[in-house]
Amino acid sequence: PKWPTSLAGHRATVHPSPAVTQLDWEGEIAVVIGTTAKCVLSENALEYVAGVTILNDLSARNLIRGIETIAVTKAGDGQAPCGPALVTLDEVGDLRDLRYRTMVNGTVKQDGSTSDYIFGIEDAIESITRVITLVPGDILSMGTLPGVGLCRSPQEFLYEGDVVDIEVDGVGTLRTLIGSPTAAPQLGPA
Repeated sequence: PKWPTSLAGHRATVHPSPAVTQLDWEGEIAVVIGTTAKCVLSENALEYVAGVTILNDLSARNLIRGIETIAVTKAGDGQAPCGPALVTLDEVGDLRDLRYRTMVNGTVKQDGSTSDYIFGIEDAIESITRVITLVPGDILSMGTLPGVGLCRSPQEFLYEGDVVDIEVDGVGTLRTLIGSPTAAPQLGPA
C-alpha cells in the first residue's frame, strides 16, 4: 500500500526518514485505474485502466524484518514518486513489451521490458480485484526489473544528492532527487 503522504511528483526531492539508512530504487510501470473494478477478468482488465505512468518504488531495505514490515519499508513519506504524466493506453503502445530503464546519477542500473514480468498487467488486475475493489485514481505499481541496489555486489543504496531517472518508452522520464534525511518531507505531490 501507498498512503497519500507516500506520493511525490516528478522532480520531487525525497527526504527519507532518518531511520532509513539503505534507500533503494525500483523503477516501475504503474497503471492508474479509471473505472471502478471488482471481479474483473484478465481479458477485460485494460477497460478499467485510465492510463500508464512511472513510479519510483523507493524501498527502505534496512527496515525489512519480515513480510509484515513491507508496507513500512515501501510507503514512507515521499517514497512513491510518480509521473511525469498519465499516458492513455492508445498512446503508450504495447503494454506487454514496454521498455524502460532506471539510471542513478546517469548510470543505467535497470534495463528491460514489461515482457520480463512474471505476471502481466491484466493478470494482476484480475487477481487484485478478486478481493479489493479498485476505484478511479488507484495506482497499481507493477513490479521492478533486476538491478536494484540490494541485489548488487557490493550492495548500492541512494544518498543525499543522488538523482534517479526512470525512462519509459512512450511515457517519459520520472526524475527523483534524494534530499537530506534531516529535512522536513514534502507530504503529497507538489
